[in-house]
Amino acid sequence: MPETYSWNDQDKIWKPRIFSTRKKNIENRKITIGRIYTVSPREPERFALYVLMRHFPGDPDHLRNINGTFCDTFADAARMRGIFEDNSVWEKTLKEASNSLLPSQMRSLFVNILIHGSTQNCVIDSLSLWEMFKEHMIDKRNCTDAVKLRRIDRALAIIERYLFANGKQMKDYRLPFLLIL
Repeated sequence: MPETYSWNDQDKIWKPRIFSTRKKNIENRKITIGRIYTVSPREPERFALYVLMRHFPGDPDHLRNINGTFCDTFADAARMRGIFEDNSVWEKTLKEASNSLLPSQMRSLFVNILIHGSTQNCVIDSLSLWEMFKEHMIDKRNCTDAVKLRRIDRALAIIERYLFANGKQMKDYRLPFLLIL
């Protein structure tokens, strides 16, 4: 489908691709990648390759070569390129995921980012990420303001449970405590 249609993020629908009918353009048309699978931050090497390929399209073999220095891993190459130095990679990851993941999957991804995403050069601003993407971590159907607060509390409780299962606490990440008792 991606070869003949393109995803319109604004309207959230597939639209037919527009191709030129001139012979020269048809011959020069680029190959379209059908699907790029998402990768969890729990797998640092694969996730680094995924992020590098999003930032620097091309041959994956060249991604570990930075100014003549060959890195042993894709994770090292991503760090040398400064990709994990701020929240932007996590914002982009969550924004991209919010287009296709369910709220439960968004919460799981959020926790994986918190637990596995921090590096020596980057401490994740978890509160900022929570505020930006909390709407995508709750079910928004039939949602009044009072219901929304309860659903946000429920999402926080689930996130707290995920963190606890990994030996972490909400306060470790400066996340808000439950709003409604």
